[in-house]
Amino acid sequence: DYCESGNVVSLRCIECGVSTKSTTIMSRIVGGSMATLGQWPWQVSLHVQGTHVCGGSIITREWLVTAAHCVEGQFSDPSVWNVYAGILSQTEMFSGLGYRVQQIISHPNYDTESKDNDVALMKLETQMSFTGKTASDLNYVMVPLIESSTCNSVSVYDGMILPTMVCAGYLKGGIDSCQGDSGGPLVTNKNSVWWLVGDTSWGTGCAGPNRPGVYGNMTVFTDWIYKNMQVKYFDFIKCCKS
Repeated sequence: DYCESGNVVSLRCIECGVSTKSTTIMSRIVGGSMATLGQWPWQVSLHVQGTHVCGGSIITREWLVTAAHCVEGQFSDPSVWNVYAGILSQTEMFSGLGYRVQQIISHPNYDTESKDNDVALMKLETQMSFTGKTASDLNYVMVPLIESSTCNSVSVYDGMILPTMVCAGYLKGGIDSCQGDSGGPLVTNKNSVWWLVGDTSWGTGCAGPNRPGVYGNMTVFTDWIYKNMQVKYFDFIKCCKS
């Protein structure tokens, strides 16, 4: 493709979505399981004043995706955030370490009441260095996607699920994301590559019957993410002289 000036657009490609550990896809899990080293390398922990507040996902060395409700109000200030990647135990995360945030971009149509368009981008001050250093306290759980028609039924969320949302979990309850998981990834495996499907957004309680987790629908947000990465900052796409 070409820039408006006629210069060539050069894409910088990096390997992503590949876990260093194999994962057994189980059809049924009660509660969460402890992750093995390198199993979910794109997961980050977002801290404010030394405390974990939300999760997020690495999409390039400088860009993260999280939930817009994580960065509302006073938390919209990039300077309050520290980002920890590759250190999966909270006991290994200390105030003053990690990566600093340069810019936060919330979806312009985010609605605080309905949680419509609950997605945001974070741009780091410096690129991440993937050294392979990890700890072992991250938990994960396998959950199935639930049809929107089912999730919008009277007995579940009664029409509250919008096109910008996806449901995942078990209607009988017992397995779910919860407080502190906001902004973290919902991923699916296809041809040995993990794809980001959603960001943890909201739910009623945690793991209750007929109250599955609700996630931002990444397929709806993909164009918005690329546009903001390209047009506003030119980090992912670089124009070069032909």
